[in-house]
Amino acid sequence: EEDIAYLLDSARAVFPEIELGFEDVISSFFGVRPLVLQSGKSLSSASRDFQFVSNRPKFISVIGGKYTTFRALSEKACFKVARILGIKGVRSLTKELPFIGGEIEDVDLYIEQHYELEASVYAVSKPVYVHLIRRYGSLYVDVLSVFLEREDYQESLPECSYFRGEVVYAIRKEFCLRVTDFMRRRTDLFF
Repeated sequence: EEDIAYLLDSARAVFPEIELGFEDVISSFFGVRPLVLQSGKSLSSASRDFQFVSNRPKFISVIGGKYTTFRALSEKACFKVARILGIKGVRSLTKELPFIGGEIEDVDLYIEQHYELEASVYAVSKPVYVHLIRRYGSLYVDVLSVFLEREDYQESLPECSYFRGEVVYAIRKEFCLRVTDFMRRRTDLFF
């Protein structure tokens, strides 16, 4: 309840004309994450950095961390395990691996070099083409295939920069189940 009260207070500070209370909260969730104990600090101000602790030989515990550092955390954990086990020559397989859709290195150059040909094949306007590549990277063809199914999928949603086809794609390919899933987890529309 303390966290909910904090979020409601924050929302009321930004939107003072809206009356929000606990009864307006539809759902909530929380996760448990072991944080590094820091004397004199509250949990909310505790560092989200990670560290390794080894209380026994050949045993490592990871404390702290956050979603945005999971790749680096995993890499360092593997290096530590390799060192403990005496394995030499271990290297990272993920350090230079692009995120899904991140295979296009220079988006502007890609658009310049590919739009003419792809527009003749896919019948897509340049603004839609640019939007899809900037938003989905090398996955744009998957999203574009949805856009081409129906003409209205290339229409913008009201008062935003997203298209109807993006909602359809999110439902089919990204396990989007509710409007709030699309708005909160795939766009900045909620914020």
